Amino acid sequence: MLAGMFANVLILFFLGLVWFVGLIWALVDIARQKKDTGYKIIWALICVFFGLVGVLVYYLVEVRRRRKREEEEV
Repeated sequence: MLAGMFANVLILFFLGLVWFVGLIWALVDIARQKKDTGYKIIWALICVFFGLVGVLVYYLVEVRRRRKREEEEV
């Protein structure tokens, strides 16, 4: 019983750590973009309020879009 609770706490801690690191990365990446402030605020709010899902959506949408644009420029 105690081992199961410890495993649950460990999993939650790991997910929280992944979310926190991802959130910091996303917020720094959002701040470095050369887009208008409203666009940055919307993405920051999505990342903060939707947690890990918001960070993953940001990565899937914005980072991939930026990579594709950079490949087209080369």
